[in-house]
Amino acid sequence: MTITFRNVGFASETDSRKKFEYQILMIGHNIISTKMDDDLRVDKFGNPVTWNLVLLDNKNYCWQRGVGA
Repeated sequence: MTITFRNVGFASETDSRKKFEYQILMIGHNIISTKMDDDLRVDKFGNPVTWNLVLLDNKNYCWQRGVGA
């Protein structure tokens, strides 16, 4: 999955870019679980950081840090 922003987006304090690519880990009813490509961050257990794209309705979504954060 590729997401491109009109303006620069920020993945972290040292990573700003317009294009973000993700591996899709799971698709649920209103959630898509992902891992951002080239993201070296890890959670408190040492696992790669994951992100959930939560679909709020037909026009709105929000990002949520994955389990283990």
